[in-house]
Amino acid sequence: MHIPPHLQPFWNDFAKFAGRSVDERFYDAFHFGDSEGLANELAELVLLGVKRATASSFWSYEKQERRIPQPGDLSIVTGWAAAPVCVIETQSVEIVPFREVTAEFAFAEGEGDGSLSFWQQENRRYFTRECSEAGRQFSEDMPVACERFTVVFAPERIRAEQLKAPVTFYLDNLPVGYFLDDCTPEVDGNYKYMPFRGPGHYNLGLQLRNSRTPRCHYVANEKRVEFSVRTYVEYGVLCLSNFNVGLTP
Repeated sequence: MHIPPHLQPFWNDFAKFAGRSVDERFYDAFHFGDSEGLANELAELVLLGVKRATASSFWSYEKQERRIPQPGDLSIVTGWAAAPVCVIETQSVEIVPFREVTAEFAFAEGEGDGSLSFWQQENRRYFTRECSEAGRQFSEDMPVACERFTVVFAPERIRAEQLKAPVTFYLDNLPVGYFLDDCTPEVDGNYKYMPFRGPGHYNLGLQLRNSRTPRCHYVANEKRVEFSVRTYVEYGVLCLSNFNVGLTP
């Protein structure tokens, strides 16, 4: 596959960073997910190191007459609008029946609560839809390409400008989401945020449903800010209180 012209400058920057020509290792340029919100959210999870794997139907490669990725392949991950986010390197690919995908791999995908049951539920829906469009029928024995990867190039400038997620907040060092409207809250109030589909946001909801008060934090402007999450006001809005602002070490 050829490098798309609009991504060539980004690829050239990566080649300079790598200190050598990498054109022969280029495999693909793509975004995760099938919607704008999901594509940008999953790209952010990749940058945060939460999402370290992805699964694809082996049949989809056959339909496109493409080989499956191989260790050492390099791909550009983009946001929904096709703006470059990072370069990933394929570490390994294993073809297994859907029913044999492991809990460890599901956790490496970094979505939902990180469980195998969540992975099976969501991917069963996705692959059923994909198989239908390709004239096939989903089954628990369908072959799945389980790819593991690592990020090898991710300029902070791209992360801030394209994903527009300047302040990510965490629960027990797991990313929960990021504040909207360039907000860095330090006083009690209600704040808009974009949640990540990952273990951090799942655990936040679990604690709130169990009448607990999660303690989260973010780091910005050389400050570490800790705060309590009182409740969900509505989807995408949290009520925050009990702020503690300190300088980063």
